[in-house]
Amino acid sequence: MPNADGFLVLCSIVDKQSLRHAEDIIVQTYRNLQETCGRIPIILVATKSDLHEGRYNFREVQRLAEKYYISHCYLTSASSGLNIQNAFVKLAEIVGYSYDEEFEKLENGESIIKLSENKKCNIT
Repeated sequence: MPNADGFLVLCSIVDKQSLRHAEDIIVQTYRNLQETCGRIPIILVATKSDLHEGRYNFREVQRLAEKYYISHCYLTSASSGLNIQNAFVKLAEIVGYSYDEEFEKLENGESIIKLSENKKCNIT
């Protein structure tokens, strides 16, 4: 973690306990990195927006983001692709990369956002 430029913290919109876990991760991240890196950008991502059973209100995710001064949170769906790319691109922009709108799929299943100036941001 000391070499991290930013974090995506995920929770499931259909599992309220995952929101509490996300808060724990945010607190631990700030605590662990504050001494070495200062404040690291975090984007809060609520997954599984395509599911409806057991779903809680996205406003709770937004309140958590506001509590920790997280400027961006997204409601996403891996099934439909809703906001997946937006969340990764926003994090890349926040940490100082400019995005040229292209993903590269690697053979091992990982993706790379192609960035200007030949910089790459690895996504696993």
